[in-house]
Amino acid sequence: MEKHVYFVRHGESDSNVDRILRGPHSKLTEAGREQAKVVAERIARVNVDVIISSPLKRARDTADVIAAKTRVPIEESDLFAEYERPSITLGKSEHDSEVAELRKLVYEGHLVQNFRHSDEENFEDIKTRGLAALHLLAAYPKERICVVSHGFFMRALLGLILLGDGFTGREFQRMYHHVRTNNVGLTYAKYSENIWKLITWNDQSHLG
Repeated sequence: MEKHVYFVRHGESDSNVDRILRGPHSKLTEAGREQAKVVAERIARVNVDVIISSPLKRARDTADVIAAKTRVPIEESDLFAEYERPSITLGKSEHDSEVAELRKLVYEGHLVQNFRHSDEENFEDIKTRGLAALHLLAAYPKERICVVSHGFFMRALLGLILLGDGFTGREFQRMYHHVRTNNVGLTYAKYSENIWKLITWNDQSHLG
């Protein structure tokens, strides 16, 4: 069965605005809810069969808005949650000097096999989860799927769609620096005959 998968990054969150690292507790702003309504209108036009959402509040609330418009069911999957940062950073600003130094260390660790600073997901974790997420979508019994996820993890999925098991920490670093994922950006991919094909990335034309 050919699959049509529409990946949506969640709407604007409070952490996107003030850069405080709230992790799973980050929630949509009013602007983010309005963005979700706009992308919901677009998803409604492609007749998806199901919405698969990250369970994190900002993603699930975006999925709820899409579901209200499309009238299709939502399933939650931890496979599409955001990358887990070191818990020591939670509640702190991205601009905090200690946070910046820690992020640099974790970023450089992507090049070191099985490197882990503390309790964060390392590159091997992210790659394993990303491959499992793509396998879930490939095996899913519906043809047209909307996935609501997160910017960092969606860049990992992009690398895996393009490079498969050959995706490395070096490419992941490049994705982090050179690939943009905007709030409610829409990415469309097809799967057929055991091959993923990227059709569009981070399309925001629905925002005008």
